[in-house]
Amino acid sequence: MNFKDPKPGDFRYKYGQVKFRKQKQKEGFDLSGQDAAYVIDTELFFDLLKKKPGQRSSDAELKASVVYLSEQMNLKPARENRSTDRNNNRRILELVEGKGQLTRELEIVIREKLDAIHALQDQRKTTPDIDWMENELQKLLLKEKLP
Repeated sequence: MNFKDPKPGDFRYKYGQVKFRKQKQKEGFDLSGQDAAYVIDTELFFDLLKKKPGQRSSDAELKASVVYLSEQMNLKPARENRSTDRNNNRRILELVEGKGQLTRELEIVIREKLDAIHALQDQRKTTPDIDWMENELQKLLLKEKLP
């Protein structure tokens, strides 16, 4: 299916990127394809790696991780999406540090990133770092659900 970017005046444009993503999912949005550019971001990967305790990854593992994550980013998001993605990444990092609060919008963003990582894992394109990133994102969702 072909998906067009929302234009000013389009109902999806008014209600923000999260609504647009949800609409695309209802219409058959494929997280394993090129459209996953809206979902996963290598900047978040590197920012999370700075917080990874213990042993650092080898250069070969890091390079493989970036290649696999980049396959999910074939399309370049538009400029306004870029700033939204950066803000979401900052908010996710604050959650990891225990400072932020998990909102419904941020929970949707984290779930989309997890879905993109799972698509990579289904294709057997994963590294220990990508698996670690998945665990960190899963912990964020579980931590908020526990009393």
